[in-house]
Amino acid sequence: MPLVLAATALAAVGIAGSAAAAPAVPLSTGISTAVAASTGLHRHDLASIVGPPPALVAISGDDQLVPVRQNIEAPIVAVEDSTGLGVPDEPVTFTVSGRAAFADGTRIATVTTDAAGLARSPSLRAASQTGTATITATDGSSTPVAFTVHIISTPPGPRQ
Repeated sequence: MPLVLAATALAAVGIAGSAAAAPAVPLSTGISTAVAASTGLHRHDLASIVGPPPALVAISGDDQLVPVRQNIEAPIVAVEDSTGLGVPDEPVTFTVSGRAAFADGTRIATVTTDAAGLARSPSLRAASQTGTATITATDGSSTPVAFTVHIISTPPGPRQ
């Protein structure tokens, strides 16, 4: 889903008949071009189209060792634009396979990135058997990110 940034520019014809345009709001991303070839004062609306975020980046939660039937640290990913800035309000889908599930028993959940472009998976719980679980994050346009969780036997001592 491309993002659209909008700005307003005013074009005024100078004494020599040439036009100049200056955006009323600076655009920080994308390419904008304004061409004015008329006389007088005119309002031009500019739109800069920014493509889909090019990167889904693992922040934390990979390569965990978790005892059976215990909570798993929620994986966190960042959705970043081509300049490395976080993209807010971007949907990210987390899918669980193997020896774990989300706390509500499901295996697929979609969340939205926060103002910094971060997405945290919902709460996860290890299964009652040892093995491996994989949590995969996707945003529909970037290479998926996979997190591995190793489910181990309950350590000696009181059961939690």
